[in-house]
Amino acid sequence: MPIHFKKLRLLTIALVMVLVCGAMLPSLIHAQDTIVVRAYRTVNVRSGPSTAFPVIGQLTIDAVAEVTGRSDIENNWLQIDFEGDTGWVAYFTVSVEGNADLLPVVGAVPTIEGFTIISTPTASINPAVLLDQQVYVTSFRRVNLRSGPDTEYERINTLRAGETAQVVGRAEDNQWLQVEYEGQAGWVAYFVVSVTGELENVPVVIAPTRTPTPSATPTPTAIPPTETPVVILLTTRFNTNLRAEPSFTADVLGVVPYGTTLEVEARTDSAEWLQVFYEGETGWLVASLVDTPARRAINRLPVTIGASD
Repeated sequence: MPIHFKKLRLLTIALVMVLVCGAMLPSLIHAQDTIVVRAYRTVNVRSGPSTAFPVIGQLTIDAVAEVTGRSDIENNWLQIDFEGDTGWVAYFTVSVEGNADLLPVVGAVPTIEGFTIISTPTASINPAVLLDQQVYVTSFRRVNLRSGPDTEYERINTLRAGETAQVVGRAEDNQWLQVEYEGQAGWVAYFVVSVTGELENVPVVIAPTRTPTPSATPTPTAIPPTETPVVILLTTRFNTNLRAEPSFTADVLGVVPYGTTLEVEARTDSAEWLQVFYEGETGWLVASLVDTPARRAINRLPVTIGASD
């Protein structure tokens, strides 16, 4: 074959490759910008950003869906493309691949018109909250309602999973929210509820004088020197904050992902906080957000000096 024909053939092949790569480049760039969620357990997909909306389907374990929007700046609910339709999933039930803060805010507090309320024993929606478009919380699970913004305050009531209450006040750092529930005001921790509405519109409330719930100081179980050192493991049930001290006001050292198994090093007096070592940091996890062995095993752990809850 003459040399000039060989050169022409190579030039043609190179031109075709450039055209093909150029056509693929926009789709590759788009794929890099796509934000998706992955279900780490079976997740309900709802028609709107609240547990009051009906369930339209489910994401199974490890199912992936593209995210198209979010309910508010706190990303409490994410709008997804669900089998060609629009659906909503709670943020805490999925892992997010990409920066959700870049998504447009498309959610809004619904009004009574055109809004479906699910009547179940575990859901209680206050219609006045929805009608006035006030700020309200929805509990992920059973949530303690306390007389003040800390776990040391007395428990005065309990919100069941899926129940809703209007937010009437907040701590200055937003870690605790004051709500109106069954005719009484109480406080719930921010991380165990989803918030609908703008917290900036809620007034900051000064906490009452702390009155810790009286309880007997547990006596640590003495472990004989010859006994094999106790090894107790926990597994996180949610994406959980690792805090520098056993307090909701302490600095967050990082987030321990859902399903992570760690060895417990110590506990607080009442074992409501557990000390662990994770990615070079020693910190504290809330015991209610992890799976652990029986309480008698937890009581064998040492109590860290100065740690109380």
